Amino acid sequence: MYSSSYSRARLGPESRQPLYRNKGKSCGYYMRIVFFFSSLIQSLIIVSLVLFLIYGQPEKSAEEKRVEELEQGFNKLSKNNIDLRKEKGELGAQLAARTAEKAGLEKEMTKQKTEANNTEHELKKKIVSTEKKPGEMVQYLTHERDSALRDQDVNRQEAIKLGRENNLLKEQLTTYIRCCPPVHIVYLT
Repeated sequence: MYSSSYSRARLGPESRQPLYRNKGKSCGYYMRIVFFFSSLIQSLIIVSLVLFLIYGQPEKSAEEKRVEELEQGFNKLSKNNIDLRKEKGELGAQLAARTAEKAGLEKEMTKQKTEANNTEHELKKKIVSTEKKPGEMVQYLTHERDSALRDQDVNRQEAIKLGRENNLLKEQLTTYIRCCPPVHIVYLT
């Protein structure tokens, strides 16, 4: 189509613009610029603070790092030293307890050895006494038999005596029960 360099006539709301425009900018335009730059500056300050907090710590020198490593090593060694001393005290107490227990067991073992030696001597005596000559063994056994028979007679006589006393006491109890009827005791409160 045909196109010319002249502008066409405008119709509608576009045509209602004022014909005269003010060449100066309004106050709102400048306020927006001020707010934009102030918010931009605030954002930059916040970003710079965050970056300073993250990366702002000065790097330690090699000597400072070495001193810090030595301090950490010293602290670790001190803690280990305290732990070892505590463990040494506990082990010393356990050693003392075990030493006392060992002394008690050695004393008991000595006592048991003495008793075992005494028993061994008694057994040897009995073996020697049983290995006597048969004429002496017969005499020893005869004497033991006579002694046992005498003890048996004494025990038999004691049993008879005790039986008689028991019967007598039973008779006395029966007589007492017949003579004295049971008495009822009344308690007054």
